[in-house]
Amino acid sequence: MIASQFHVSLTTLNQQFGYTVQMSVNKYIRLVRLLNARRLLLETNKAVGYIAGECGFASDKTFYRNFKAWKGVTPSAYRRKYAQYHKNDTRYF
Repeated sequence: MIASQFHVSLTTLNQQFGYTVQMSVNKYIRLVRLLNARRLLLETNKAVGYIAGECGFASDKTFYRNFKAWKGVTPSAYRRKYAQYHKNDTRYF
């Protein structure tokens, strides 16, 4: 969809994006989704499944797998471990 909006092929989009940002479009989108999910985990009490859907993940399972690969812990464990610090100082999150 992004490639068609810019009237380029998917290959061209990935090459130009990769050259500029040093990662593929898909990886960048996943990172943005994960960053948004992390913020929601720390700033809200919304259910993890709700956050997964709000951030654009196709399923809870996909969200859990990606989050754990990114942070090394499940979203729930991350929330338990870091939410208290986030309330004190948001500059580091």
